[in-house]
Amino acid sequence: SIPNRAFSNPGLQNTRLFTLATQYGLSAYDTTYLELALRRGLPLACQDGGLRTAAEKAGLFWLSDDKA
Repeated sequence: SIPNRAFSNPGLQNTRLFTLATQYGLSAYDTTYLELALRRGLPLACQDGGLRTAAEKAGLFWLSDDKA
């Protein structure tokens, strides 16, 4: 689970989550991971197509186990 300190301002995060979800067409679940990666400047490891596309559009480096 995500530590409570990751959401130090719940009202602000909820607004940002809604904005990101709307912008990228993501579920609340996927948007939470995207927002946290953006805020922390961390790469995102996923194989979900929608989340992966959103991460790329948002400028995040993503990790996968593709052998391509």
